[in-house]
Amino acid sequence: DHVCGNLTQQGTPIAGNAGGGGTSGDIDISGIPATAMVKRATLYWTVLTNTDPGTSLTGGSITFNNNMGSGDAGVSGTAMGTSDFTPCFSQAYTIAWKADVTSLIPNPGNGTYSVSGFPGGNAWAGSEFTEGATLQILWTEPNEPLRDVVVYETGSTLAVTPGDGDTLSQVVSGFTANASGGVSGNFYYVIGNGQADGTENLSVTGPGGTVNLDNTLEGSTSMFAVGRCSFPGSAQTNCFWADDTPDISGALNNGATWV
Repeated sequence: DHVCGNLTQQGTPIAGNAGGGGTSGDIDISGIPATAMVKRATLYWTVLTNTDPGTSLTGGSITFNNNMGSGDAGVSGTAMGTSDFTPCFSQAYTIAWKADVTSLIPNPGNGTYSVSGFPGGNAWAGSEFTEGATLQILWTEPNEPLRDVVVYETGSTLAVTPGDGDTLSQVVSGFTANASGGVSGNFYYVIGNGQADGTENLSVTGPGGTVNLDNTLEGSTSMFAVGRCSFPGSAQTNCFWADDTPDISGALNNGATWV
């Protein structure tokens, strides 16, 4: 999208959300200009399950509430991808879901959104559970700078790294940085299981250089600080969800078209 506007992203852990019992959570969106218009809104979530995705897509139907008088709305997701692996848990499969929730987001998009009805249980006992959910809102406002917003979503095969030493690389293109003047950019990632365990590394490289983002995988989410997640049956406090939006301007330069 080539818009006068921007992308705002916020999410919540589901499995590690003690307040939601491991099946629900709240997503707080703020900072969008009051005069903005919502162009598109997408909800993403990831479920770990023992049910074969080929026969039963677990966790695809959830409940969304914008808490602004419209009440609960049933949301049916589209499976972006599945995997016969999970990120170091005993469950057999991972399913990544997305849903278009544009019609449920009132302009300009600020507010608290409740999400519920996710699979939940003791992850370490092999129960199905949901790692987290993140809401992305693309909005427009005529007085905002012109920006390129590129969204990459997985295909039918979900990229899951089940053990140490596995790597994932993705080239992001489809944008062109301005030819002169300052260049800025942010990386809006949504990663299931991103946490601080000393073995997970994240970086963005482009024509301007490399930006090391290891410090963003420290067991928090965009809404939950380090050590605030709580799981049934475990003393673990790392959140199994990562959706920060770090600045990657250092990887860009004038005229850049990829990272």
